[in-house]
Amino acid sequence: MQATPEGKVKQKVKSLLANYENLYHFMPVPVAYQASSLDFFVCYFGRFIAIETKREGEDLTKMQDLIRRRIEAAGGSVFRVSNDEELFALKTFLDHLH
Repeated sequence: MQATPEGKVKQKVKSLLANYENLYHFMPVPVAYQASSLDFFVCYFGRFIAIETKREGEDLTKMQDLIRRRIEAAGGSVFRVSNDEELFALKTFLDHLH
């Protein structure tokens, strides 16, 4: 079974995160009647980071944008990754934390 465009982006993010020692990440599993969430939650060098993967050209849903704003208001960082340029921005951010 071939991965969806978003699935391919998720694989790239997983591969990137695997390169960092002492980085914790969690992918919540969506369940019916559960509050919506983003794709990845990361803790690295004391920083809380959330990542939402999207296929190229797709934006956050209204609920995902609300979650993004709440995380940022609490001092966390949020990345939307849909292409190699945005993946590189995430990598650059992680590299600067180390």
